[in-house]
Amino acid sequence: SVMKRFLLIGEERGSNLLIGAAFDGMSDVHMARNQFVEGLAYTKEALPYLKASENIPAQMSALTHHGVFLYMLNGFAASQESFQETLALGEGREDKTSLYFQGNANYQMATALTGMGFPVQAITYAEKSLYFMRLARSSYGPTLPHTMSALAYYFLGNYQKGREHALKGIEVATQTDSWRMLGYASSHAALNEVELASFGAAWQHAEKAIMLGNKYKHTEIESMGYKVQGDIYGRINALSQAAASYQKGMEVDKGGFATLENMARLGLTLSLLGDPQGDAILQQAYTYAEAADLGSILYNAKAIELSIFVLRKDYAKFEKYAPIIRKKIEERSHSSATQWVDYLDALADFQRGDLEESLTKLDVLCSPAAPIPFFWIKFRALKLHIQVLERMGKESSIPRAELKEMLVKIEQGLGNAPLESEWQAFSANGIG
Repeated sequence: SVMKRFLLIGEERGSNLLIGAAFDGMSDVHMARNQFVEGLAYTKEALPYLKASENIPAQMSALTHHGVFLYMLNGFAASQESFQETLALGEGREDKTSLYFQGNANYQMATALTGMGFPVQAITYAEKSLYFMRLARSSYGPTLPHTMSALAYYFLGNYQKGREHALKGIEVATQTDSWRMLGYASSHAALNEVELASFGAAWQHAEKAIMLGNKYKHTEIESMGYKVQGDIYGRINALSQAAASYQKGMEVDKGGFATLENMARLGLTLSLLGDPQGDAILQQAYTYAEAADLGSILYNAKAIELSIFVLRKDYAKFEKYAPIIRKKIEERSHSSATQWVDYLDALADFQRGDLEESLTKLDVLCSPAAPIPFFWIKFRALKLHIQVLERMGKESSIPRAELKEMLVKIEQGLGNAPLESEWQAFSANGIG
């Protein structure tokens, strides 16, 4: 291969730079093949030679690759050291190659922080990445921070912004024929579109991710596509279809971020279906996510698990974990994201028969003065508000009208998504 020839020439000439660059190049070949253990070993070989060569851009390249292999092997916290070292090396340098590697290392920091569940910090690094990519005049470069910002904003709960970045990522990836990034950007667009109730667009973007992931053997992209389809089914209460999609997502990608996302969602969905396997699968996902520093998956799933405690009437568990999750949400997410816990509080009161208490909470939560910025939390809160008002013999025409509007919005966004029967069942039950 080219890199082996490079290595031989380097050895003949006693050139640290050529030897190190050849090892770094070999690591890249393994990255393209998803062989992360072998790739990591090559970066470890490359670094001493490149340090001895004193060539800064070459060191920046190998250090960044080293960090990426570490997080691909689920070492998010460890990977940050490599990226910080890269950024320190590149500081103040103005050559195009170093500027590009500055952009890349900032993007990788954004990736690590997004995975760990710190989207606010991740977005800061993504913005720096975009700045350096523009300075480096890289036509392909901006697709990286745009695509990662889309995922960070998704975990932050700012879906509109997330979608905008994903669409920008899709545009740049398409112009530069970057198939892998096109797959990621498509799946990230879809994640945000589900939350915005744009199911037609989300389904199309998920299909694109599945197709590209399958064609180019990037199993994690294919897996994310199935995760999105599972989310769509889940949103319209087609739980067995959702479980089948998550299962598929786990089958195509063995290990990694996307597998864990699907595993956590599968566990939660099976629990909602009353399947006793659900809990065991969810606990397994928690164990893996904790070991891999994947706070984004961990806290998202734990927030959804609160709803299972309420539905099972396990109020002791709900009351134990709700304040912990509320605190995590406050630290890591959108300022209004704790409204999910507020909704579950009101639901628990309603189930216990504390109607006055439930209504007091819902009047605040559904107040038109401060509308809930999350489509699906608002949807559930309105349905509950109607139930409580009607149980108490009170007027419910205002929330009913609002809920009807939301159902119209979902229907208008269905596009060509193959959801006719699921939608029929869901909308028939929509205002009940």
